[in-house]
Amino acid sequence: MKDLVTPYEQKDRWLPEIQGIEKYQKNNSRGYFYKGKLIPYSITQITDTRNAFVKKVHEDTQKDWEPRGNTAHYCLEQFLKGRSYDPGEYKSLVNRLVNYWIWQEWEAIGCEYKLFDLKRGIAGTADMILRHKKDHTRIAIADLKTKKDKITFQDYKAQIGGYINLMNLCYPELKIEECFVIAASNTAIDMRVYDWNECLDIYENQRRLFFDRLEVF
Repeated sequence: MKDLVTPYEQKDRWLPEIQGIEKYQKNNSRGYFYKGKLIPYSITQITDTRNAFVKKVHEDTQKDWEPRGNTAHYCLEQFLKGRSYDPGEYKSLVNRLVNYWIWQEWEAIGCEYKLFDLKRGIAGTADMILRHKKDHTRIAIADLKTKKDKITFQDYKAQIGGYINLMNLCYPELKIEECFVIAASNTAIDMRVYDWNECLDIYENQRRLFFDRLEVF
């Protein structure tokens, strides 16, 4: 794996993009290609434990949460890259996000960063890969969730663990031992810190169960 990825050096401001990996989305269908070949699985697929009812609710409300999430992710990426952005109707949410205290201590080295596990055919996109401004050896995985009003945290450990696993495969020279989720709404913002080792264990167990179910069929 590491032979396919340009190594990252601390003197570099940004992680080099992994060449050959592309993300596609058409309507509700989305996935990844590597050098034109479909990558069969994604972190989202492997860590999705929603039941049929929850999935239906999610699909029925997509028109509400998807524009909010897409706009917030786009604006945050532009902010972290020092570019201008237009939050539109989500100005209050985005303002809370870009003015959050965390950006005083951490800076992005990757945004909407595509990663893969070539051996198992798994890909995913990490919202943010951050490094500490005063200690560049401290690297963290961070994920953004947007909410309509009240801030709530679901169980995101498997998802975070998936990104840590892919980072470990792509950049074994980096030590990912910090991870957190930032949740923002029009009225509030909060952050939850996770134990990286627990997240990784949960993901690897979920991945095993996912492939075990495939073998049954």
